[in-house]
Amino acid sequence: MFRSKSEKAPAKTPAPAAPPPGSKWPGPPPPGATTAGAGPSSGAPATVGQRTSSGKALSKTASQDGGDPQASGGFFRSLTSGKKKEGGMSRENSGRGMKREGSNRNKEKSITPHRVEKTNHEWRKALPRPQYVILRKRLMEKPYTGKYVDYLPPADKEAIFFCMACDTPVFSGKEKVQSENGWASFGKPIPGAITQKYAEVNGLNRLEIVCNGCDGFLGLVNRNMDVNSEVLQLREISKDDYKMLFN
Repeated sequence: MFRSKSEKAPAKTPAPAAPPPGSKWPGPPPPGATTAGAGPSSGAPATVGQRTSSGKALSKTASQDGGDPQASGGFFRSLTSGKKKEGGMSRENSGRGMKREGSNRNKEKSITPHRVEKTNHEWRKALPRPQYVILRKRLMEKPYTGKYVDYLPPADKEAIFFCMACDTPVFSGKEKVQSENGWASFGKPIPGAITQKYAEVNGLNRLEIVCNGCDGFLGLVNRNMDVNSEVLQLREISKDDYKMLFN
């Protein structure tokens, strides 16, 4: 087909110049240049959004983050993100962040009381009446009348309070606190000695302290553990004997 003299032939696009050996493109690749195969396995740096042979998109180039594996994201960051470090190690790998029930140092042993089971008639015959009405009828003694309300253990001894009915050690003198309601008060029991049970008495709910050795009623949980002195038996022992028994 013939062209008129006024028509000009279309301009030819010059072929892209090849880069010198070992050099990188100074900017975006010229039109027609291919980036296939670029990535960690090739010589050219991977660009943002580019997919590797495994199909995963890269977020940064190695030159942007200085080759730091933590800064480049990926597997290393997934292991360490959100974890506090201690002494240069991650919390998970250092072993210092493991869940613990508490240090064994100064931790009292949990006891397993010897069970004493009797019928109500047998308890009535075995216990004096003041102890029977508290332990089996679940009544509280009159406030500020108990002999252990203001008791404090001597400096050179350790005190242990036993259940009067079954001789189970239920409270330590270390946990004796100032009475607020008129009964002998403790911060906590000897581990394994008692159970706390909700009960309804005269239309009111209360949290009762029950001996695990005989199911006897000891007192109530208020701000602290308020216990009837009438059903407690006190024994004072040396500090060494106490450690041997409970530590």
